[in-house]
Amino acid sequence: TTLMIRNLPETVTQNQFVEELCRGGFDGLFDYCYMPTKSFKSFRGTGFAFVNFVTTGAAREFDASWHRSHRFGMPPGERHLDISPALVQGQEANLR
Repeated sequence: TTLMIRNLPETVTQNQFVEELCRGGFDGLFDYCYMPTKSFKSFRGTGFAFVNFVTTGAAREFDASWHRSHRFGMPPGERHLDISPALVQGQEANLR
């Protein structure tokens, strides 16, 4: 199950994002993670990422714990993370 994560701070790198996934208990539960960058010089993000979870249960647990949350130093009064199913589903389809 591939999910799209929106409203990530642009300062968050893919490595920081993956570290937060693992710290949150999802280590080994995803097999694909892609976070586009605006520039390979700055590695500033575009504010969204895609993660494919190896089970539907892991995707549901992630959605329940991350949707509408504030992570990466996001102020509580600001926009929250928005989690939704991605248009392209599965590791294989995302790697094409």
